[in-house]
Amino acid sequence: MEEPLRALVEKIEGPFQAFVEQTVERLVQDHFANWPKPDPQYTLSEVAELLAVDISTIYSYLKKPVGHLHRLPFVQCTDTPRGKRIRLSDILVWQQHNSSDALSKAKQEEVEQKVAAMGARRRARRGGTSTLA
Repeated sequence: MEEPLRALVEKIEGPFQAFVEQTVERLVQDHFANWPKPDPQYTLSEVAELLAVDISTIYSYLKKPVGHLHRLPFVQCTDTPRGKRIRLSDILVWQQHNSSDALSKAKQEEVEQKVAAMGARRRARRGGTSTLA
């Protein structure tokens, strides 16, 4: 009786282990898919590069009064003007609100490629590779 039981366990163990591994993998992926994604911040010169405008244009967007259609929100990171950062989410919302200035689909894809390239350069400078982009 012991021999047939051992053979049965061996036959079940392989597929069962694969099933458990696949289930756990799927659960982990689902769990992390629901986490908030990082919202990278960019310097004013990087934003000017992303939007293909002069940096003085970005400065003018920052100086607009609160509530103005063309105002670009920023995060003050230090007490110097160089400490201003603009979140990617704010750039995207700003583009949507400014429909006359909105990027065409091709231009939007170009911005997304630039964002990905900037992220890759940042990770390379830090000496690591991150799966979060």
